[in-house]
Amino acid sequence: MSRKVKKVVLKKGVERIGHNAFGGFKKLKSVKFPKTLKQIDAYAFCDTQIRNLQLPDNVRVIGDDAFEADMISGNMKTIKLSAKLKTIGKWAFSEQEFTELTIPSNVEKIGSHAFSGCQSLDKIVIKSKKLKKIGSLAFATIAQNAVIYVPKEKEQEYHEMITATTISPEVQIIAQ
Repeated sequence: MSRKVKKVVLKKGVERIGHNAFGGFKKLKSVKFPKTLKQIDAYAFCDTQIRNLQLPDNVRVIGDDAFEADMISGNMKTIKLSAKLKTIGKWAFSEQEFTELTIPSNVEKIGSHAFSGCQSLDKIVIKSKKLKKIGSLAFATIAQNAVIYVPKEKEQEYHEMITATTISPEVQIIAQ
């Protein structure tokens, strides 16, 4: 059955999507999430064909490899993260094709390789002033001419965290 599923609608009341729940559903292109959702576990949607991701605002945790794509399936074009999001796991969105990303204001941790291999990603806006950790290679191999916008009052701290993640020298970090 997992080979044929193209759309998933999760019912109101669902708070957590378990480990590998829809991982490897190679034809899955669309998921409707309930507003009650709080957590997406590891590998929950890895290697799927989800093109437009809109997470409800109550999601606080995105687990390791949750939306990771293999080299063939990465075709996520748009992404909207949850306003209450605190943690983005390791490899969570690696190898995807979206071009813009906004890190919401409550994010405290971005895991290693979280967005690595997103070669079309050329604009990142970090709204969070609460970031404590950006894991190694979190933004590795994004677009070479990418621009990362950071909060002015966190410019020095975030600049050090971001450059320690091995980004291309052409990537610009701009305070706003």
